[in-house]
Amino acid sequence: MSRRRIGFWYRLAAVIAKPPLVLLFKRDWSGMENIPADGGFITAVNHNSYLDPLSYAHYQYNTGRVPRFLAKNGLFGKGFVGAVMRGTGQIPVYRETTNALDAFRAALDAIERGECVAFYPEGTLTRDPAMWPMTAKTGAARVALRTRCPVIPVAQWGANLAMPPYAKENKLRLLPRKTLQVKAGPPVDLSAYYDLEPTPEVLREVTETIMAAVTALLAEMRGEPAPATPYDPHGPPEAAADRCAPAAPRPGGVRERAGAEVRREQPVTPPVKAAVFGTGSWGTAFAMVLADAGCEVVLCARRQEVADEVNTAHTNSGYLPGAVLPASVRATTDPAEAAADADFTVLTVPSQTARANLTTLAPLLAPDTVVVSLMKGVELGSAMRMSEVIADTAKLPPERIAVVTGPNLAREIAARQPAAAVVACTDEDVARRLQAACHTPYFRPYTNTDVVGCELGGAVKNVIGLAVGIADGMGLGDNTKGSLITRGLAETTRLGLAMGADPMTFSGLAGLGDLVATCSSPLSRNHTFGTNLGKGMTLEETIAVTKQTAEGVKSCESVLDLGRRHGIDMPITETVVGIVHDGKPPLVALKELMSRSAKPERR
Repeated sequence: MSRRRIGFWYRLAAVIAKPPLVLLFKRDWSGMENIPADGGFITAVNHNSYLDPLSYAHYQYNTGRVPRFLAKNGLFGKGFVGAVMRGTGQIPVYRETTNALDAFRAALDAIERGECVAFYPEGTLTRDPAMWPMTAKTGAARVALRTRCPVIPVAQWGANLAMPPYAKENKLRLLPRKTLQVKAGPPVDLSAYYDLEPTPEVLREVTETIMAAVTALLAEMRGEPAPATPYDPHGPPEAAADRCAPAAPRPGGVRERAGAEVRREQPVTPPVKAAVFGTGSWGTAFAMVLADAGCEVVLCARRQEVADEVNTAHTNSGYLPGAVLPASVRATTDPAEAAADADFTVLTVPSQTARANLTTLAPLLAPDTVVVSLMKGVELGSAMRMSEVIADTAKLPPERIAVVTGPNLAREIAARQPAAAVVACTDEDVARRLQAACHTPYFRPYTNTDVVGCELGGAVKNVIGLAVGIADGMGLGDNTKGSLITRGLAETTRLGLAMGADPMTFSGLAGLGDLVATCSSPLSRNHTFGTNLGKGMTLEETIAVTKQTAEGVKSCESVLDLGRRHGIDMPITETVVGIVHDGKPPLVALKELMSRSAKPERR
């Protein structure tokens, strides 16, 4: 379909809206010839009154092309207004929820079907006292670069005179009758950006280019020059003093460079840069989280074909089939390129290869980077936790090492299903920085300074996950699994207390939360590995059918070693080691575990 049919609800809305608009306003419309007759397109509109969506919709209705607005989801539940919004096919925007990205996808689908999607890039009514457009969000730029459809700037003036925004009383000012001006300009030329990576810098410059066109139209309507820089509602108050000069021509910025620096009109806080080493399922999913949170993300892959797929198709089908990565995630096979200037260097490699990887990576680390471990294991031989391996190999102080852990199954994260996690660092300020860098509407991180407890919870739960999987494979019931989970948590807590961890950590996301997810989900690699062992497969057969690393298989030995070094009894871990590495039949191992001498539960 090349254009949206004007259906019943739109015709009804037009019939209702036309009389009050005619009564309130003298109409001064122009630029209708710039509205495309066919095909999908975007309109970017300034927002200066609660009336202007109605006036702009009426303007475009008269071109024969009806817009689909991105509108606050709360409007869709307001009686007749909500019925009109739904009936006319408007797109709800859910902020700070797991549905936040649905509006983006709906906009892409609408344009692909040949419809018009109307953006208010400012995101809300302008807060500029002089009523000029503010600094804008990048949503329209993202959709424009993804679809390469025409972007039509639209300016309007006059509705704000009849209903000024932020007035103490939103009463209509009927007299004298106001002139309502609406003008659409020619398409904004964004072709110079199409072949560039949609980095945060590029998206900002595309947004500025679109808004410059809107502002120029508004200046023409008002017959006065626009300020040199747009009003920033989040900027310092003193910045307003520098806005009085007429706007200067925009510099070329990204357009004029081929690898050169982006030039900006005003200082902009640079985006957080994150380098993710490891393109398995969790590394890829966490790269998506970081990108959705606004970070500039580089994945470092071992294989060129993986990097090529990420860069061209925005997928990693070998590890996360069906998941589409944000276009802002790029990949390389060059560790030095990935690590350069990274604020956070994220490690998602198998725990038993961490030391070897860090030996190569350590000389490449940016001077102030924080190394973030997503690894859940204990090193064989040394019995070191992953943060200890990082400190020992890269010679970093504790405040430059952080941990992300919790109930985070990669496929669910990649589907943007709600999840919580813990970001741990001994330096709480660093933990908060990392928290901000990975906080999205669907991924909620909590801070913690108990690195020891968080790492132990992640490492030992893999072993308990194997035990519960073995029980599942043997056909045992929920009583058995519930007992293993509970007593497994007791083992973890005993070890943690002996190592100085906070006992409260083990009742939180890094302890119980991660343990429950691993022991109950078929998406858990350790649980699945254990299930195959419980069904009678040998260790070699199970490894052969397992595509990704099940950390508990190797870490169970090092966890048991760690327990013995601290004099802690860990019977479930010992049982798992016997089955996995000593070839003990699961039935025999279970009988030995159940025949242990009785003792108080608190022990």
